[in-house]
Amino acid sequence: MGKYSKNVFRPKLETDLPGHPGLLKLKPQIFVDRTLYPDSKLWVHMYVMPKMTKADLAEYKAEWQVHDADEIHMTFGREGAAKARWVLDNEELIADCPSTTYIPAGVRHYNEWLEINEPITIAVAILKGERRMV
Repeated sequence: MGKYSKNVFRPKLETDLPGHPGLLKLKPQIFVDRTLYPDSKLWVHMYVMPKMTKADLAEYKAEWQVHDADEIHMTFGREGAAKARWVLDNEELIADCPSTTYIPAGVRHYNEWLEINEPITIAVAILKGERRMV
């Protein structure tokens, strides 16, 4: 067994995602955390959001949350495929697809999808090794 043999591993299905109603049914996978790689200093999960009607989107509105580490939320897809509303503290932001939303540690935030016109991929990274709420 080589020095870096532990550096290649498979993701695991996410089973708990506080603050995100409805998201678990999309079967998000954790690609790296301390359970998959004990020396990890970040947590990353990914999932695919299918095309949805406006009525369906309400189920995926995140609740207010605060993390003890920086968060990066990346939306991948064709330009114009989706649009999200983010609120960081009391500031409202609109993020089109593709985009990156950076949320510094300690900033109260939530997001909701305004439209998803075709499937998109979401990747979220917490830059401290765990996804903890403060």
